[in-house]
Amino acid sequence: MLEYFAIDNNSGTASGGGQFNVFDFVNFTGISLSLSNPKTFGEFSFAQDAGVLQLAIRYSF
Repeated sequence: MLEYFAIDNNSGTASGGGQFNVFDFVNFTGISLSLSNPKTFGEFSFAQDAGVLQLAIRYSF
């Protein structure tokens, strides 16, 4: 999404934003299923990246 705002004939600003992984589903990886260490059995050690939001403002002249 991008919106342009004119300041005069030769300059203006543009602002916008975007997002990734909007619904932010959690993707766990690295589950411990080893019975030799019962304290960590069934624990997840990693998760993939969460949702990302980015914003931008640009001045053109």
